[in-house]
Amino acid sequence: RTYLLLPLLREKERATMATFRNKSKAQSSSSNTSCTSSSIQVAILFFSFIFIAFNYAAFRWIGASMESPRNKSEAALADRSHRANQGTTAISTKNLKKKPTSGSERKLSQLSCAKYGGPSDAAASEMVYWEDIEIDAKFISPFKRKDTTQYLTFEPDLAGFNNVRMGVETVVALAHAMGKTLVVPPDRTIWAMDSAESEQKNAFSFDEILHLDSIKIEHPGLNIISMEEFLSEVAIKEAKFKKPGETQVLYPPNNKTKWDGEELSPLWEYLRTIGLVKEWNPDECVALFPSSRDEKDLKQVEQMFNDIIGEANGRPKPKVSNYDGKPLPVDSPAEERLREILGGREKACPYDKEMQDTALLHFKEDWTRDIRFLTHFYGLLFFHDWKQDLWTKRFIRDHVHYTDEIVCAAARIVEAIRKRAMDKQPETNPDGDFDTLHVRRNDFIRQYKSCVISSEKLFNNTEKELTPGRTVFIASDERDKEYFRLMTNAYDVVFLDNFKEELGSLNTNFYAFVDQLVAARGKVFYGVFLSTFTGYINRLRGYYSVKEKRDGYRDGVIESYHLVKRKDKDLYRTYHAFQTPAFMREYPTAWRDLDYGIEALYNAYSRETKPGKQLRGVKADS
Repeated sequence: RTYLLLPLLREKERATMATFRNKSKAQSSSSNTSCTSSSIQVAILFFSFIFIAFNYAAFRWIGASMESPRNKSEAALADRSHRANQGTTAISTKNLKKKPTSGSERKLSQLSCAKYGGPSDAAASEMVYWEDIEIDAKFISPFKRKDTTQYLTFEPDLAGFNNVRMGVETVVALAHAMGKTLVVPPDRTIWAMDSAESEQKNAFSFDEILHLDSIKIEHPGLNIISMEEFLSEVAIKEAKFKKPGETQVLYPPNNKTKWDGEELSPLWEYLRTIGLVKEWNPDECVALFPSSRDEKDLKQVEQMFNDIIGEANGRPKPKVSNYDGKPLPVDSPAEERLREILGGREKACPYDKEMQDTALLHFKEDWTRDIRFLTHFYGLLFFHDWKQDLWTKRFIRDHVHYTDEIVCAAARIVEAIRKRAMDKQPETNPDGDFDTLHVRRNDFIRQYKSCVISSEKLFNNTEKELTPGRTVFIASDERDKEYFRLMTNAYDVVFLDNFKEELGSLNTNFYAFVDQLVAARGKVFYGVFLSTFTGYINRLRGYYSVKEKRDGYRDGVIESYHLVKRKDKDLYRTYHAFQTPAFMREYPTAWRDLDYGIEALYNAYSRETKPGKQLRGVKADS
């Protein structure tokens, strides 16, 4: 109302000024001209002051009025009923997000596809689930040392890329948590990514697939270097490494620094010799991270673990089923969070003093003994501090994702599918909704034969949730389209090869990643239990669900199903705690309530760097 009155107030001001000018002219011939002129000037100043003051108050009121609904909305989203008895203060975090970037810098929370052939920024924005959170960029692990640089190397998984990706996410999270510089392995051919079509590249570094470069831009807490740089600058120039217990410097085999596309066994053997080697089996142990370097903190978290496993005070060990449909608040006490993450494991892998002090920590892989990072980072790493736990999950969400070129190709296809869906059903489907499936067959026939079903079962098992006549996108390694005949008779079925024009010049080895991204945007999704390909689609769907606040997002529930066995069908339709073997599926703890506690992290950071500065409304000990 005040805003609508402002034009009237301005008109009143103009009329008043005109009156004063007319009076001034009428009285200009009088002998009392100077006195009258002074009176007019005083009056003008008085009314101008009143007008300016009123305008200022009005605009302040307008600003508050426009701001309040948004603040109230965000506060409502942060108001969790399950926190009612927790005494946790929740406030808006809008000022902590969307870190400003210079014009020449890639804006990490945005996606521009102009140089990749489209689509428009508006269409591309649908694919963005990651965020820029300014305070997250400032967080540094309490284990990162200022006086020396320590390194972490690892041997990546030998299976397909989704297994490899799980390991990469895990070592990125470990490197930051440990305060060590991550050394990226050399380029190599990855299983099922060896197509040499049109002489295209078929050996890749992780930087060419995942946005690890964004970490270098945003995070002083984590440095990432190539293996070539590590070998030439650290191992050779600095002559940094010796065989344990000896004085002689050990250099790389034949002083070789470039290993891209080469047989890597000699390199791994060298790193195993000069580094502290750890053989962690994530399905057997939990990596425990205390809240500081203080040995008392390490002993505290170890004792907490031992008390749980030893059933101290008569409290039985937790069962995974205890948490079905009952997610814990993300800021629950450390012991409760540890009980929930155990997933049946009874061993601890603590980040102890030996690991903290070593110059080089190396994680080896040994398939014969199940020593591999075929796990989810959020199920392996346990942080005594819940704020660091959520930070790590946001860190992977916001920075370890497919490159813009890959995401833009998916965005073009999603835009095309939505248009097709709207054209097919203009009256009943104005938003262009479509459903998606991942059907894995060829290699599963050898590995998990029970997970491969007939075309009749595929149709029958999905019929209940799919909408007749709706557009359905199918990602599959099955090349015989006759297998999908029953589906094409009932639905408007499309595959990736229906969109060759939208794929453009993208390397064909990246097509599977596009399949995943497109499948993640389906309204309803069906996938394959035990497939890490399906698993990552569901993690992405979890991220999108929270971003778009879909039904069930507060509990991590998504509209996804499994194709084959009835007992596995609805696993994503209710909350389940993490359990092993981890690779079988993804878990809601990866995406649920991740943005909670940013204020508390900000205050913790401020207490260390800027004492006395806090966000208003947040308890210092929250």
